[in-house]
Amino acid sequence: EEERMSEREGSVGGEKDPYHPLSPKHKLPSSDDNTNTEGGIGGGSSKHVSRDASFADLNINSNSNSSTVTKPTTVTRDSSVDTFNFDARKKPQSTLPPLSTNIIKNLSDKTYDKRRLGAMEVEILIKESQAVNDTEQISQIIVYITQNFLFSSAVNRRKGGLIAFAAIAIGLGSETHKYINLLVPPVLKCFKNVDDRIRFYACEALYNVSHIARGKILVYFNEIFDGLCRLYADKEPLVQNGAHQLDGLMKGIVTESESFDIERFIPSLKERIKVTNPFVRGFLLNWIRVLNSVPDIDLIDYLPQFLDGIFRMLSDHSADIRRDATNVLAEFLAEIQNLCKKIHLEKQDKKNNNNSNSSDSTTISLNPNSNNNNNNNDANNNSNSEAEEEEGNSGIEFGKMIKIIIPFCSVNDRL
Repeated sequence: EEERMSEREGSVGGEKDPYHPLSPKHKLPSSDDNTNTEGGIGGGSSKHVSRDASFADLNINSNSNSSTVTKPTTVTRDSSVDTFNFDARKKPQSTLPPLSTNIIKNLSDKTYDKRRLGAMEVEILIKESQAVNDTEQISQIIVYITQNFLFSSAVNRRKGGLIAFAAIAIGLGSETHKYINLLVPPVLKCFKNVDDRIRFYACEALYNVSHIARGKILVYFNEIFDGLCRLYADKEPLVQNGAHQLDGLMKGIVTESESFDIERFIPSLKERIKVTNPFVRGFLLNWIRVLNSVPDIDLIDYLPQFLDGIFRMLSDHSADIRRDATNVLAEFLAEIQNLCKKIHLEKQDKKNNNNSNSSDSTTISLNPNSNNNNNNNDANNNSNSEAEEEEGNSGIEFGKMIKIIIPFCSVNDRL
């Protein structure tokens, strides 16, 4: 009996313990939930963080080489997933959970190292299923982790589920986009969690998913953008640091993408531009400048829809916000001036061509018949009236901008 007991103790607490933390060679700094050393990004405040500062080091398995992305394919959203009603999905034929007891126990543990160990086991399981093209098994794993971890009332289970989601994305690699409708909506819901560490882990999970999916993540860009607005207004430095890292990644994805839907994004920008939080205002101004710098995006066409919000930022209490708003307005003003010059030159060239054509026709048609001259005069008059009408129409394009600008101008400026 003593031998059996010693063997049992050795398998649980000794070197054969499957839940034993990582060896010192690979072990991260202590991240016990009861201490102030659990994982953080970008340093943050010393109250929360002592881990390394970049999301680039947050891969569950540093040896996995799954960041390579294949040729972009079309990804569509699944509206049934956006409601987070996973109970309506097809249940697995087997009543057994798709994860082993050891993985479930590790993901539910209170220490970060064991949760990380459980996530590494999930990554291995995903790769094994992917190797045999078992897409149903992969979907069942994602849905099971969503239901039993991300939406659990236990804080440690939610943390373990988010780390597991990051591991799933790494395990799927270039095929992450096939499961993006299962991965993204549950993580976005965690942005609203009351626990600051859950919100941080949600940033970490979405960073990993977005980093691998790249342009295919843009089908959820508006939802991610709204979530980032919320996180930028967060009072916790840990969460703000996570949001900054995710925001930088999304800017890079948008600028390199050829399929960004600016028309779908503008209503979201128009809604958010009226906020008064200085952190969110800075976030919005940065995005406006980034989008305006992309050659394939003509943001000036949508300027009247959010111009009033930029003018309101000129009265912000923060000098940085006032400076950034002024710079953004100066960029748009220069762009409008260049556009006006271009239009003016085009119209001038058109007038010159019309005048030259009319003079040629008058010279050629010198004959006793005066009807030709009358016809030429009528044609010139029509062309001039059309040019004047075009000039009037071109001014209407800036009518909305003028109405927006006037309330912010002094009396002299209005005149």
